[in-house]
Amino acid sequence: MSKGSDKLRKENQRVRRENKMQRAEISHLKRVNAEQQATLESLQSHIEVMQEQIILLRKALFSPRRERFIPSPDQKLLFESESMEGSEDEEPGVEESDEEPSPKRRKCRNKRKRFEFPQCLPVQRIEHPLPPEELDCPCGCGCKRVVISEQVSRQLEYVEASAFVVEHVRFTYGCPTSRDGQQIVTSEKPPGINEKGIFGASTLAWLAHAKFERHLPLYRLQEELLSTTTMWFNRSVLSGAIIRTGERLLPMWDFIRTHVLDSFYVRADETTARVLRPGTGSTQVVYLWVYVGDQQHPYQFFDYRLDRSRAGPREILADFQGGLLTDGYSVYKSLVQESNGRLLDLGCWAHARRKFDEACAVSKHSLAHEALAWSWQLYDIEDRLANADVETRQQTRMCESVPILERLHDRLTEVRPTVRPSTKLAEAIGYLLNRWDAMTRFTTDGRYALDNNMAERSIRPSVIGRKNYLFFGSDAGGHAACA
Repeated sequence: MSKGSDKLRKENQRVRRENKMQRAEISHLKRVNAEQQATLESLQSHIEVMQEQIILLRKALFSPRRERFIPSPDQKLLFESESMEGSEDEEPGVEESDEEPSPKRRKCRNKRKRFEFPQCLPVQRIEHPLPPEELDCPCGCGCKRVVISEQVSRQLEYVEASAFVVEHVRFTYGCPTSRDGQQIVTSEKPPGINEKGIFGASTLAWLAHAKFERHLPLYRLQEELLSTTTMWFNRSVLSGAIIRTGERLLPMWDFIRTHVLDSFYVRADETTARVLRPGTGSTQVVYLWVYVGDQQHPYQFFDYRLDRSRAGPREILADFQGGLLTDGYSVYKSLVQESNGRLLDLGCWAHARRKFDEACAVSKHSLAHEALAWSWQLYDIEDRLANADVETRQQTRMCESVPILERLHDRLTEVRPTVRPSTKLAEAIGYLLNRWDAMTRFTTDGRYALDNNMAERSIRPSVIGRKNYLFFGSDAGGHAACA
């Protein structure tokens, strides 16, 4: 019995060891499976994000840039007012006519309008009379032909820009009887913008216009000056002239800044540029901040800064009190928070609409289209109020825009927990709900604008310019560009 019991005990121990090993292996496989499942879910989420980015990249490259909302025929009554819900397509008691519809008439082509030249252009009259030998009448009466009418044809001619040298002559006067020189005096000339430079005011104005309105780099300006003056000017000469012009315009820059900061609210935005750093062989990213006034102060000014920190707008807006309409960048939020009520945060509906427009391209959720439809209605209301006074605009916003905002807020709050956080739709919902107070503050005063498009349009010339001349030669060139 002892031998049999020992054998059974050993067998039992072996089975227990095997069972323990199997349980350990099973738990290990479960951990590996859980890790693989987590990795698979992470990769799947990453793939979905990459697919959204690919779709948005294709949309940015090949789709129209204009954000348009075209409602589906199946949803055309989805966002109508409640008074339309009980209406029918046909009026009661009206029977359909048995008459066949008349065929559509062909639209007549509009006649081409005659081109009219502006009256401000000078007119040079060139007459083409008959030669003297053809003025005699061939009928034998002995009389000469007389003009009975004129046939005038107009064409636009262009004369290439010309250059000339202006000599400023100052005369020195003296007394012919006095020999001590105390009576000698020299005449004065009017002060100029570039006293010691070789370029006059018209040339400086042309340089500034060509660089910052036509967005031409300096080498193009060199070529244009060469064709006009047959002189080759160094780029350092041209850049120095532009910098001095910007310095002369600083009083005007201060004047515009004062008027912008007198506004009831200010629009603000920023864009990047690059500046050359001598000795490094590379360029550095800098920022151009733009500030735009309200309708009573329709001015704009640019501020040159080396970074995107809040030091720049904090200095500019130190004494400003009113609304600050921005895209929601964290710098503006921090300035509003530390202002203790001096600044009011205003939201931009163009940015919110743009995010839902991107969500429509990558998501099939109905909320993306619904939010676009509601924002479309908000813009329709603003279009109707374009020429209205402040009181009418605020009353209409309270009566029509506020109910739309309430329905939109309820729908966003309902859908937000059901959407994956990494999607574009969740980003659009979060952007709108996190800034809801700022986004709806335009309904509290008729002077506030619905979006920040005015500041974005002000930045557009700078974006076009930096694609052409690529970078500023120095910080002084950046300050001159802003002026």
